[in-house]
Amino acid sequence: MRCARIWRRLAHFVVVSASLLPAWLQAESVVWKVSKDQDYLYLAGTVAILPEREFALPAAIEAAYHKTNRLILEVQLPQSPDAQSMLTLLQALHYSQGQQLLPLLTAETRQQLQQHLLAAGVDLLQLNDYKPAMVTVQLLAIEKQRLQLSGFAVAEHLAAQARKEGRVIDYLESFEQQLQLLATLGQGYEEEFIRASLLQAERFASDYHRQLDAWHSGDLDQLAPLLHWWQQNDSVTYQRMFCQRQQHWIDRINTFFDNGYQELVLLDVLHLAGEQGILAQLQAQGYRVTPLTQPD
Repeated sequence: MRCARIWRRLAHFVVVSASLLPAWLQAESVVWKVSKDQDYLYLAGTVAILPEREFALPAAIEAAYHKTNRLILEVQLPQSPDAQSMLTLLQALHYSQGQQLLPLLTAETRQQLQQHLLAAGVDLLQLNDYKPAMVTVQLLAIEKQRLQLSGFAVAEHLAAQARKEGRVIDYLESFEQQLQLLATLGQGYEEEFIRASLLQAERFASDYHRQLDAWHSGDLDQLAPLLHWWQQNDSVTYQRMFCQRQQHWIDRINTFFDNGYQELVLLDVLHLAGEQGILAQLQAQGYRVTPLTQPD
């Protein structure tokens, strides 16, 4: 059970000027049809976790799912984390050769971090031997608990349905790629990373509801302040978590055309928004991008 909780925390951690967003990004849809000649795929926005009261998926996602025969998820994670996968995870996030996190932080940041963790009954010293990403995972887990978020993830729900039906599932990132990203986040800029993580924890409730509202309405315009905040407060992580990954994903998505499948690609709504988001990049490459407001 503890392994599963940590995997969910990691999956959740792995999240512009509004006036510059094109009109199609502000449509009332959570699904977009991306077309090239006669071929097409669907891109659906998701949120990491939904409240239990919102178990029903939007009709547009259901419609897109039933019109496709291949499901594409962001990251491949073990379905049932075992002892070996847990050990691999902890080894990737654990410092080696006696290095520790706290000496890399200023006294002020250490104090703020300690106060935040102690309020939730977590001892900062327990995280001293771990890399910065583990601290962020813990901070976000505390905030999720405060909001009593114990619902389900959209991607996990559809993946379970696809497996039951024997549908083909693929991923934009492998388990190994995700581990490498997590293991190196914050390294070399530990102070900036942890301070941004503390600010992110303070903003968690408002940011979560903003993402949920954007997901309900399909109005990605609402997410511009969140992306702008990342750019301003932790530009290195923003480049790695968003820009670099999204460019890799675009290269993968390009291979999904003329391959004999019809794909439904599930991405966190933050990766769809903004001038550097997936939808804008695909349109810039000449694809037709239209919101799926009604089942077509």
